[in-house]
Amino acid sequence: MKNNLSFEVAKKIFFYAEDGNLYRRRESPSKIITRVFTKTVEVFGRGYPTSKVAWCVLYGEYPKETVFFFSGEDGNFKKENLYMKPIYSNEVDIVENIDFFRKVVSYDSETGKLSIINNTRIGCFETKKAEGYMAVSLFGQHLYSHRLAWILFYGEQPKHFIDHINGIRSDNRIHNLGEIYSLIDESI
Repeated sequence: MKNNLSFEVAKKIFFYAEDGNLYRRRESPSKIITRVFTKTVEVFGRGYPTSKVAWCVLYGEYPKETVFFFSGEDGNFKKENLYMKPIYSNEVDIVENIDFFRKVVSYDSETGKLSIINNTRIGCFETKKAEGYMAVSLFGQHLYSHRLAWILFYGEQPKHFIDHINGIRSDNRIHNLGEIYSLIDESI
């Protein structure tokens, strides 16, 4: 038995409206269409995450990864609000997914602080490593904060190592970060 919902089945059962709502068609004499509000929907006795069903209806295939809502509002199925999380690995290309990361992570270049954006709440998710550097864990990937700050600010990977100009490894203000060609400790 196939685990994923096919596009053909999803299109017969669900309708996506441009106003960002997902509707379920009901087979009845009046053909009532009902707006979907729940986190899961049942199709032929099996439950599916509503966000994945919306993705399937919008893009023509059932998503392999988790689909989530940028606004934090379950039920806001507008195209720009649905995103698939990047692949869980240490090989996530932040630059390739820069628009995604800029909607999920806030970087204040004046203070050097990184924050995770969740709806209207912004919460800190940085931790200080033993060697003094700040680090983040984002979608299963561990990154040094100074590298993520550089990428978010400039929109590209640094070409060389990043150095803290004032020597304070936890100071990730953009004017304190500079590229250098080599380090004594090349593990950073």
